[in-house]
This record gives sequence, structure tokens and C-alpha cells, in this order.
Amino acid sequence: MNSTLYSFSKITAFLFLVLAAVLPAIFPATGAQAQTPWEDVGFSIATPRPDPDLVVVREKSYGAEGVDLTAYGIGTEPVDYVQSIYFRFFVDYNGGSYDSFIARVVFPDGVTILGIITDGDDLGGSIDDGVNTELDAIFGIAPDPDDYSEQNRGFEQLGGDGTSEFVALVNGSNAIVFGLNIEEGMDDFRVIVDYGSAFGPDLSFNIRSYRIGQLGGAVPERGMRVGDDFNPIVFGSGDFGEAGSVLGVPLTSATEPTTDGSLPFDPYANIYILRDLTVSEPTLVDGFDVDLALPAPDLHSYPSAAMNLAAGITDAADGKIYSVSKDFGLASSVPGINGSVEVSLEDLDGTCVDITNSPGTGDLFLVREQAAGDTYIDRLELGGNTFTQHVAVTGTDVTQPVAITDFPDGMLFVADANGGFATMNVATQAVVTGSVALPEGNWVDATRRGDLVYVLRELSGGVHTIDIFNPVLGTISTFGMVDVPHTDSPAGITDGPHDNLYVVSRAPDLPATVVEIDPHAMEIVHLYDFLHFPGSNVSITNLDLVVTATPGNGSLPARVELMTAASPNPFNPMVEIRYALDRDSQVRVAIYDIQGRMVRTIFNGPQGVGEQLVTWNGTDRTGRDMPSGTYLYRVDTGLSAGMGKITLAK
Repeated sequence: MNSTLYSFSKITAFLFLVLAAVLPAIFPATGAQAQTPWEDVGFSIATPRPDPDLVVVREKSYGAEGVDLTAYGIGTEPVDYVQSIYFRFFVDYNGGSYDSFIARVVFPDGVTILGIITDGDDLGGSIDDGVNTELDAIFGIAPDPDDYSEQNRGFEQLGGDGTSEFVALVNGSNAIVFGLNIEEGMDDFRVIVDYGSAFGPDLSFNIRSYRIGQLGGAVPERGMRVGDDFNPIVFGSGDFGEAGSVLGVPLTSATEPTTDGSLPFDPYANIYILRDLTVSEPTLVDGFDVDLALPAPDLHSYPSAAMNLAAGITDAADGKIYSVSKDFGLASSVPGINGSVEVSLEDLDGTCVDITNSPGTGDLFLVREQAAGDTYIDRLELGGNTFTQHVAVTGTDVTQPVAITDFPDGMLFVADANGGFATMNVATQAVVTGSVALPEGNWVDATRRGDLVYVLRELSGGVHTIDIFNPVLGTISTFGMVDVPHTDSPAGITDGPHDNLYVVSRAPDLPATVVEIDPHAMEIVHLYDFLHFPGSNVSITNLDLVVTATPGNGSLPARVELMTAASPNPFNPMVEIRYALDRDSQVRVAIYDIQGRMVRTIFNGPQGVGEQLVTWNGTDRTGRDMPSGTYLYRVDTGLSAGMGKITLAK
């Protein structure tokens, strides 16, 4: 099936009308169908030059007669009602600009994603020689694939697996996520989708995105819906258009487009992974939004030499994340905001191993290993970058420390690789040590959730586990809570969104695995295996609402008093939540479903003393309407929380 590309400057109104008239004859309504692509001239009223573009093309579709794709690893038998959706990200004119695009594409319920093709006829891969392949002949809507993919198709020379780029099917869903960046040229891929037993009345799909320079920072960009409408003023915005103007493609119906707006970066829906490159390259922090299954590699970059040899990462009472190096470099960032502060701390004897915060003090605590086998806990004044205490952990139980974390009542927990542990009272500096006999393997990291400490233990054979430590009894209450599959060594564990646990693998230049675990059911909730970025993961943290005294002012977070039941209740579509604070404080109000999964943060910021009011409109953080049912709301200041139930009745 042939179609011809025309330069915008060469198309006359007459030819445009003629082509529009003959298209129905060229592309019949049955069998393989396609729409003629148009060349994106790269400059329109929608975007200024040099114009980085996201282009989406609906390629050929096959109806009831089907098509056999088994030779390409797609399906086990011929499939019908299938189509290829082609995505391309490129810079017109190759003007040296650098841009990137991170997005989540969600297809409707009932649509099955058969495969993602980034390498000619093969699933997966990262390089394409640009020649006309067999799949180009099956799905392409031009005789030469370069006709609508500029130069060579596939990731550019330094892109693809092993870089900060990614394209992946979200496990067990009808969504894909991708992050592409370009200096010159372009990146592209195909998604092969199966619409089931028929092409339904609505073949549209959602693209929600934020554009991040070099896949770092977090400046929100508009979301869009592909498949419902097109902008007649912007040339090529139907089948073929720009990131700001891809509003519609053919084979669609009349569902309402998503309202124009950003995909919000929610720091509390993310976990943060500390990643170490070579000594001469920056240390990086990657975000991973667990609600959207959307990575944000290179979210923060620490180029200072002091941050080489990364050691640990933690959140803190000031709403920042702090990373520390083995040589006592310290970096701080506000999640999702470009920029960081990097300093060299006092050069203490030994090696820094890990870092944590201590709710109630606002300070940071480092665990340090000396060459002689001695272990110290060093207290660092938050904001002052000055050590104020050095507490020795004596005895033989902790000679190879691997992790430090807080736990309730102003205590700290230090884990030793071989099953030793130490607890320290922050107020009195009293240290108690002990040990447990590990059935096998070694401890590598620890985190606190509620009143328990969860210790990650590395085993052999690609499967690892988690032990539960009871700090009140000073003993392990559960060995081997759950098996954690990894193909390589685990890097770290943290509590996080949905009150679940998250484990990330070390993955030295390999695809990393993030595993989400429900600690109540002691089972794996999700497994994500598409984070294939350079270097090795070192540690992991989340961002808790741990608001403590602001250094120097002696104030405490407020206590929450729920004034009345939320009203109206049941509600549709809006509910009001009222509460009172006994002093000025940082407050977070979040909505959860009945299983405890976070739906949306509806308020996060400072509030004054007295009565407060927030509202929820029944949508999640992407703007999607939630179904009828019972939901929970939680008002949290870090010191106190109030919770209630609300019912959405449609």
C-alpha cells in the first residue's frame, strides 16, 4: 500500500483537496486500513523552533481476516483486529537542542498490548538500521519507513537500553511507559495492539506526560488524549503531529478529550533510588512514581567529586532528600525541583556506610565503619552541616555495619551484615547491642515501618528475603517474610507509598528490578523490571511527612482534630473535610481506597492554627473519575493524624 509524503511548502490547496477526494478509494474500508501521513514541517503556531516533537502515527490495521505475526514473536497464532501505533520523538532541523519526553500511554480496557518493537522486526532491542523491514511492509503506511521517521529508525546511537532512555510494557496492564531524549536525530518505537473481537466505537487512548530536561528535573508538561479530535489550524495534527497538538487520529468516536493540564509530579507517590556511575561521572537520584509505574531517571544529579562513591539516601524533616558518599560528601535536593546543594563534611576516620533521619529531632544520623572494625553513629545538625555527636558502638556484634534506620520512641537501629545489631537512644546516646543467627545469607539494608524494622537479607540463587525485627523485644519476629526475586544483588529497602515496602536490585549496568511488597499480606504486589540505566543502584528511600521542629525555633508539629464528619457523606461529586490545628504546621491530606492504596494527595503544604477546610472532587491524581465506593481520608502533620471514611455514590 503506497502513500506519498509531501513537503508542506510544496503542497497546494488544489492538491490537498484532490488527495482528500481520492483517499477513500486508495484506502478501502475493509482489510488493511491506514491513513496517509503528512510530513511534519516542524514549525507551526503550536511550537516554536527548534521544535522537539512527539509524533504519533496510526499505522495499518487488520480486521476480521487477521494477520500472522508469530514469526516475530508476537502471539502464538494469527490475530485479528490489530494495529500498530508508531511513536517518534525527534528534533526538526537537528539544531543542537536537547530535550526529552517522559510519558505514560494507557489504552482502553479490553485492549491487549501484544508487543513493543524498537529494533526492526524484533521485540525489544535498541538499534535499527533504518532499512525497510518485514514489519514495515505489514504495518507501515509508506513504502519507505524513513518517509515518516526522518532518518534511521530506532534509538539514536547513544540511546536505548543501558542509557537513561526506556520504553516498556507495565507488567499486567494495558499501559506502556517511555522516556526518550535526543540531541540530534530521533528515537522511535512501535506498539502492536489487539482490540479483541472488533474495532469498537472508541479506539482512543491517553497520553499523560511531563517533559524533563535530559530526563532530569520535573517540569510538568501538558497531557493529551489521542483519538478524539484534531486541531484543523495545526497542520498534521490528526494522524501526525507535534507534542502539543496530537489531539486526534482517525478510527475514533466521540469520547470527551482529557482536559488540558499537566501530569502532576507527586513527591509522595515516588520512591527515590540512589545510583552510582563511574568515579568521573555524577551520582544520580532516580524517581519512580509507583502510582503511574513511571520512572524519572536522572531526577537529580550530583556532579561534585565529593559525591563519588555513593553510600546512602534518606528523607528528612525539611522535605528534602539527602544523599551521602563514603567519603562524607553530602547532597540535598527538593524532590522534583531542579538544583541541589553539595558539601564536603568533616573528614572523619573510616568510611560512611548509610544515613537516616530521626523524627522528633530534625537531625541526620550516619553510621561509620573504621578500618579496625569499630563502628560509630555520627549526628549531623540538619542545615548546619556540622557533626555534633560521635557515639561508639562497642563490642563484637556490629563490626561490619550495612544500614541505619530510625524506629519509634526516638531510637535508631543499626544492622550488621552478619546478623548483629545495635539500638541507640537518641536522647541519651545509650547503645545496646545484640545478634541473631541468620539461617543463611547476609543483611544488606533496613527500614522502619510502623513499630517494626524490616531487614533485607541477600541469599544466593537470585531470590532474597526480608526479616522482621521487633525493637521492643530486641529479636527477630519473622525470618523470611517473603521471597524477593532479583537476578542480582539487592541494593536497598524502604517503606513508601500505599504503606508498602519497596526493594530495588543493585543491577550493575543491567535491568534493575523494583519489587512492591504488602507487609500485611506478606506478598508481592507489583514487580517492575524495566529500569535499565547505567551504573549501579546503591540505596533507596521515600518521602515521609515527617515534619519536626524547625531548627532553631523549638516549635512542634500541630495536633489534628477532625471537626465533624466529612460532608456530604455519601457525596457526588464533591466532599468537604474539616479539621483543626492547635498550631501552625505542615499538613498533608490524602485519599486512599478501601485497600489502603493512595488515590490522591489533595493538600500538601503549610496551614495556620485553627479550623481548616479541604475538598475532594472524586478524581485520582491523573484527573480520572473514581468509581463509586468507600474511601478513606487521612489528615497528617507528622505528629498527629486524623482519619475517616467517605462514600462516593454515583
